[in-house]
Amino acid sequence: MREILESVGQAAIELTCSIPGHREFATVFMCRRDAVQINTERRFPYLADCELIYRLVRFRVPEEIIDNDVSCAEDELLDLQQIYLPHFESVQYLLDVWKIAPRDFRKPCEVEIPI
Repeated sequence: MREILESVGQAAIELTCSIPGHREFATVFMCRRDAVQINTERRFPYLADCELIYRLVRFRVPEEIIDNDVSCAEDELLDLQQIYLPHFESVQYLLDVWKIAPRDFRKPCEVEIPI
């Protein structure tokens, strides 16, 4: 996954979804902290000294969004979970907690991720 992030800045995976008619995804974005419009001083002080940050996002969408090849805005995602993390090791730790193998992530163009 690290190689994919360094190459294209995003890695994604489709997960097994327990809700019929829905699909579930996780994605990791790697970006420069100054390129992200978040208030690191108040909301995320642990990111203030980081040059690179990681944004881990997990969500579900209705199958018809994928079937109709429609992208969607983040406010349309269901069960959205997202967190900003200061280190790649933090991403690996959270993926372990979620029982998602980092080695299974792919480039976003190889996954039908709608964002």
